[in-house]
Amino acid sequence: MLPEIIISCNKKGLIRIGDTLLGEVNEENYQSFIGAGSFYLSYTPISGKEVYAPITVKVSVENGVPIFECPYINIFNYKNNTFLMDLEPPCLAAHTLPVCLMYKRAEDRFIVSLIKQNCHYVVIEDERKQLPDGFFIVQVHSTPLMDTGLISDVSVVILCDSKAHTYVFVKGEKGFYKALALEADEYKIEKDKITIKKTTSFGHVVTNIYGVKNKTLALIDSNYEANPLPVQKENLIEDFLECVKYGVEKKALSYLSGDLQLSFSDLKEFLGEFSEFKTSPFEENAYALINRSDDGVYLVNRFSFEILGSKIDNIEEL
Repeated sequence: MLPEIIISCNKKGLIRIGDTLLGEVNEENYQSFIGAGSFYLSYTPISGKEVYAPITVKVSVENGVPIFECPYINIFNYKNNTFLMDLEPPCLAAHTLPVCLMYKRAEDRFIVSLIKQNCHYVVIEDERKQLPDGFFIVQVHSTPLMDTGLISDVSVVILCDSKAHTYVFVKGEKGFYKALALEADEYKIEKDKITIKKTTSFGHVVTNIYGVKNKTLALIDSNYEANPLPVQKENLIEDFLECVKYGVEKKALSYLSGDLQLSFSDLKEFLGEFSEFKTSPFEENAYALINRSDDGVYLVNRFSFEILGSKIDNIEEL
């Protein structure tokens, strides 16, 4: 059975399969087709504030799975013989030469720089040349805050864009390493700990506290403060899924009707691990729960939700 292949890209552009124009993709529009044999998929960007590279990649369907080699395409297995290919074209002309956005000093010997070229990256240089330079690619939504400090006498660097991305770099025996990368929007450096907070879209605050032991960053404590105000019915499922994702247990369980007698661990097991979710491109009133991994193919589970009154009365895997 041939797979259905969905093409998405949040940068506006045109999609072609061979010489055939499928149409336009953008933040709201997908393109789809039935994949067979081998073919060339092409993306041509349409003008915007920044200039993005066109992409052309050969795709082969082997055993019902699209196979390709391209660092700018992620593939999501939606099961039921359906795959989504999400294009992330590289930016070409935001800055053609490296631009230093900010820098800090640490221990009066390390220079920590945030550089933007076609992406953002952090460079940590040792003026004494005793440790190798660190080079780390990061994702940020806007120009972030960057701080250096000591936690239990160990140097740390924190980068936070106050929206969705926080990174912590820790000095080890062989140089700085990326110890933490998570969704968070607030932090505080103290003598023996780092407090990192995430405020969800609906006002729940999740707090994680980290310490440094043997030059390794470790989670010491985690807690949350749920927003007591009710959400609109149309936002109920998204708040529920955010609560499951970030571990706001009591609030998540409060959305279930009396017929759904589930513990939080049961709920997590049923929904599976997911790092993000979005409305399903295939069904109405359904959500795709995406588990990103390091193997290049991201497993997606789809669920529909039935609401009775202000409670979730049924959850069905599609």
